[in-house]
Amino acid sequence: MPMKDWWLVVRRKSRTLLSLFRRPPDSDLGRRQRKRVERAMFQAAANYAVLRYPGRILTFVASQRIDPQDTRYAWRELADGGCQTVEVAARRTGDLVLSPHVEEISFYICRYIAEYFLDKPTRPSDKAA
Repeated sequence: MPMKDWWLVVRRKSRTLLSLFRRPPDSDLGRRQRKRVERAMFQAAANYAVLRYPGRILTFVASQRIDPQDTRYAWRELADGGCQTVEVAARRTGDLVLSPHVEEISFYICRYIAEYFLDKPTRPSDKAA
């Protein structure tokens, strides 16, 4: 897919993602979803092999999280193209994928893509992997 068409796909996917989290977060379903997401995030982090990234990185952190071994800002050291960090007023990292935080993150992702990718000319050979 040409890079210029990513915007439409991202908007459609973000709407679908947002619709999954419309239920009140204190419902039983919301708690189970949050726990599954937290487990998956911790498992992914534990299995991740750290490598340098040649491009630019956009990260989101729960700004109210207190952790004596805080590694949330380590991405800055790994991004050769620079790193932009957005602090979201959440207590836990797992809360970032729940309403109202997921809507805020969606806004920042859309803005990031619009600023960084849509302003760059694309060639017909620029395809998504």
